[in-house]
Amino acid sequence: TFRPSESVTAVLESVIHGHATFGVVPLETSSDGAITATLNGLVSTDAKLCAERIVPQRYQLLSQSGEAAQVLKIYGSPQAISACERQLRSRYPDAILVDVQSGEAAAHFALGDDQSAALGSPLLNELHALKLIDDHLENDSAVRTRFGIVGNRLPSRTGQDRTMIAIAPGDDPGALHRALRPLADREINLTRIESRPAQNAEWRHLFFLEMDGHITDRAILTAVEELRRIVRYAKVLGSYPRPS
Repeated sequence: TFRPSESVTAVLESVIHGHATFGVVPLETSSDGAITATLNGLVSTDAKLCAERIVPQRYQLLSQSGEAAQVLKIYGSPQAISACERQLRSRYPDAILVDVQSGEAAAHFALGDDQSAALGSPLLNELHALKLIDDHLENDSAVRTRFGIVGNRLPSRTGQDRTMIAIAPGDDPGALHRALRPLADREINLTRIESRPAQNAEWRHLFFLEMDGHITDRAILTAVEELRRIVRYAKVLGSYPRPS
């Protein structure tokens, strides 16, 4: 049973406080990369990534009336508007595009204003009493979104797993190289490395590392233990089966 939330933070808090068994949050899109709000939320809370799903992007335009001619404002998340902006400018040139936290927030605005519409996924249509105006508004139909499923416990090892950790190396020359050495020495395959500004630490960055294997694998467990002695900060964000 799905229940909407207004932001990534709200999803994570629902899971942490036991109001939801699992939460679904966007991790990245194939066009724009990682979703910073999700990475920050995983660092600042105890919610753990325990699965992932990759789905094609599909966006709809919804309103109370379903009448395109009445739309003067279109509300959507920054990711949704970015994914659909070219189509929206072409089909609705007189409408103002307004960034909001999420599709859920966009739906609330559309419900409260006859001249507003919400941009969101088909699930938004299922959850709210809104009428369809337009479908398949994405600029590129080949773009996909990677979602993370978060919970309070990590799933058991399957033998085909992936682990994500966040680290903050030192500022001295070679710090990142030294941080990655424990993984290289154990022949752990890094599938992704990405940096994001650290919260409450100006001009410092966290590095997010994804690798093949489960945190209970001896190689990864010992590598993380060694890594923690090298870096200022290290946190395991999740271990989960790789999608088939």
